Amino acid sequence: MSTPEIFSEIEVPQRPHSALLANNFTSQFSTATRSTFQPTLSQNGGPPSSSTTPIDILIVGAGVAGPFLSLLLSQSEIPFNITVLERAPDRISFGQQIDLRGAGVKILQKEFSELLKEIKEATTDEAGFNFLDQKGNVAATFPVQKDNVDSYLTSPTSDIEILRGNLVKLLIDASQSPKYKRGGTKVQYIYEDSVDKILEPSVSPSGKVHVTLASGIQKDYDIVVGADGMRSSIRRLAFKESQDALKSLGQYTSYFTIPYEPEDGTFASWFNAPLGRCILLRPDNAGCTRAYLSIMASDSNRKVLENYHSLSTAEQKKMLRALFEDSGWKTGRVLRGMQASNDFYMQEVAQVKIPTWSTSNGQIVLLGDAGYCPSPISGMGTTLAVVGAYILAGELVTSIRAQIANSQDKMPKKLDFSESARLYEIKMRPFVEKGQAIIPGAPAIANPMTSWGIEVLLRVVGVVSWLSRSRIAKLFSWVGSFFASKEKEWDDKLDRYEFVKR
Repeated sequence: MSTPEIFSEIEVPQRPHSALLANNFTSQFSTATRSTFQPTLSQNGGPPSSSTTPIDILIVGAGVAGPFLSLLLSQSEIPFNITVLERAPDRISFGQQIDLRGAGVKILQKEFSELLKEIKEATTDEAGFNFLDQKGNVAATFPVQKDNVDSYLTSPTSDIEILRGNLVKLLIDASQSPKYKRGGTKVQYIYEDSVDKILEPSVSPSGKVHVTLASGIQKDYDIVVGADGMRSSIRRLAFKESQDALKSLGQYTSYFTIPYEPEDGTFASWFNAPLGRCILLRPDNAGCTRAYLSIMASDSNRKVLENYHSLSTAEQKKMLRALFEDSGWKTGRVLRGMQASNDFYMQEVAQVKIPTWSTSNGQIVLLGDAGYCPSPISGMGTTLAVVGAYILAGELVTSIRAQIANSQDKMPKKLDFSESARLYEIKMRPFVEKGQAIIPGAPAIANPMTSWGIEVLLRVVGVVSWLSRSRIAKLFSWVGSFFASKEKEWDDKLDRYEFVKR
């Protein structure tokens, strides 16, 4: 079968829901792939004066990184056809609290100050973080310091804590809003489908990346971006030398929502139980409490835990019930809430480490957790996704502009993406190295195996809590200076890109 040029030539298998989406996708994009955009911003230094064929980009994953990348590209005068593909049936409306820090906040402040204001208005209002003793009493407290860029020095709760689903909604809405579009870029979201096969340009008849979806749809793209998480299908299909990219940290975590109760208050509550178990409850501003059950792998449970990915949701819940039922504190309520929850998710706590995030031609690129997941315990996953999208978009726009200028202000028939991908890797690598740097011994150090170990942990965090809130903390101001200089180093390494051409 020859490589299809347009979707209308493809017979799409009739699948419930996704078939309808595929047909909508066909009707909206089959014409666009054969026609050209007429630029509308040339009077302001916009696109080339002649008709310009749009650049087709497939972004796999509609979490944080994918929608933010499409939003950034929409700011430029260059016309893109962007398809964001998500295997879930609909936009992500669930998920636990995530935080945005440092360089990620500064990027949003620079490029989308109104959007950042909306994000801040949607934060969870978590007042801080409490560590509890074995009787459920507060052993150490870390209140959040609002509007303090260095608040992470005094509390595990960031100034910007937001539910993942809320952040995703804001980013998707912004990426489709006309007020952020400059060059006729079109952004389309397709749900309940996934990439089944990829042919790289070197073996594709079109010279582009040829993609076959699980629904049967086929299309050629100039660029494919894998922003599909820690267990990325794009990484598996296109980076076969990186099949051992996951580096386990020896912990397994589950996330789910339970009904809020007044005793949950406004602080997050961290409770350790022997055998490396931890229960974390985080009340949100939506009338719910976000629950986490985490456990360290040990000789007694390693085989069971390592097999979690092959279990159904019901089997995973059953496994965790058996592992946590004698943990104490509010375990009974949490397990009952877990059983009734419909947003349960379990994952291994791991990092993604691979030598390269792009193919040699730069036409298949990994972004966010798919390329460099720092693990949930780092608190840097969302920030790295935002910074990565910013650098990748900036290098793409800069490179394409240069190639247009060298072609007498006309879009070249064949664009070279290798240099933008190379610079993306070079400039992003320092951020990833710092983002993946975690405290030696973590997460085991915060999840002791014995009651004695838990007592030692609580004494240590108790002292740190007291120091952070007392005048004596001023004697340790050099610690704050160290971390502040680290943040400044991040800021200094961040290039400033011009997405809106003046």
